[in-house]
Amino acid sequence: MKLSERYDKKYLGRTGATILVCIAAVVAIVFACYYIFGKFSPQIELSDAVLESVSKTESTEGYIFRDETPVFASSAGGGIVRAVGNGDKVSAGQKIAEIYTNDSPEVMRRMAELDAQIELLEKSSGENRYTYSAQSADQEIYDDFLAIRESAEKGDLSGAGKLKSTVLLGVKRKEILTGENTSIESQITELTREREALKTQLGARTETISAIGAGYYFSEYDGYGSDFSVSQLEDATFSRLSGILTSAEPSVPDKCVGTLVRGYKWYIVCEVTQIQYLEENSTYPVFFPYNNLSLRMKLEKVVSDEAGEKHFGVFSCGMMPKDFDYTRKQPVRIDLMEYTGFRIPMTALRVVDGYQGVYIKNKVSIEFRRVSVIYEGDGYVICTGNPEDADPTASPVSPEGQEYQWIRQNDVIVVEGTGIYSGKVVD
Repeated sequence: MKLSERYDKKYLGRTGATILVCIAAVVAIVFACYYIFGKFSPQIELSDAVLESVSKTESTEGYIFRDETPVFASSAGGGIVRAVGNGDKVSAGQKIAEIYTNDSPEVMRRMAELDAQIELLEKSSGENRYTYSAQSADQEIYDDFLAIRESAEKGDLSGAGKLKSTVLLGVKRKEILTGENTSIESQITELTREREALKTQLGARTETISAIGAGYYFSEYDGYGSDFSVSQLEDATFSRLSGILTSAEPSVPDKCVGTLVRGYKWYIVCEVTQIQYLEENSTYPVFFPYNNLSLRMKLEKVVSDEAGEKHFGVFSCGMMPKDFDYTRKQPVRIDLMEYTGFRIPMTALRVVDGYQGVYIKNKVSIEFRRVSVIYEGDGYVICTGNPEDADPTASPVSPEGQEYQWIRQNDVIVVEGTGIYSGKVVD
């Protein structure tokens, strides 16, 4: 064998041995790092225990019941011009509308916009000036634009059209608050002049309509007044209510020019499933998406079917909100119960020695804290400390012999982590 060949074999042997030693060294370093950092710096995710509130809700369809009487003109046809705001409170004998020979929907729509703007300007003058900020006005305009987009996406073009006036009013309000329009009186005069000019396009006034009694006047009547009257709720059975909600047909009489709602109390009837959270004569927040408004309503009664499997809730409201959309059937959301406690992810819950709780990081060590779960959500729970303690933030007083304390506010919770146990030392 030649000298060069023997040299090459020795060189390759030494090189291979060196590579093997390096690989072994790297493996040893990796295992050492894993051992050291795994013991002293475990990869854990932490979160503070802070109080939050969540509501258990029920989304359903609500049907509006109220006492109302249609308002009639002496002759059919013609343009109807309101003399009061839509939904305004009126007294007996007060002028509420005028009838003109011509009926022009476009003129009527513009006059309604002018009425709303004039009302806004009158409220914005002198001592009646709005107290909220220009920033609040910006937020209202933005919310109205979002509502228009949502209505358009759902195909509700009429709803989007109604919101256009609301946006215009918001812009006008912003101009007033920022000082861009300072002469409010001159604007009122200008808008009133335009309104009167439009009125002349409707021809001659043929009739003046006066309120037949005290109440709230609305220029539109949907024809369901008799079926959805308050009297229908007296001693109502489930089958009777079900028949009204599913079979009622609108009937709008000739010469009807609106409706007069008697009194300020009105009701909604809606099917409910979670009756275990409902108590008669208690009040609940009810959210109306059409109005982006939540009202506190009293549960008058729960009406169940004979089998006790289906239920209607009858809720009442003792106020008539201004500019409220009283569409007979509309979605509602009932806030059944509010839970206040510490919101933590499901992944943080552990069971130790038969106790449900969480691990917390207390300075440089891990400790276990008991919890009392009061609500389960989507991937999280709401929990408190000692359920016998009225104050969930108070420091728990552990009974003699109890090994684990209850969770407290601002404890640092271990949300996720491996190899976690009480007493473990962490950086």
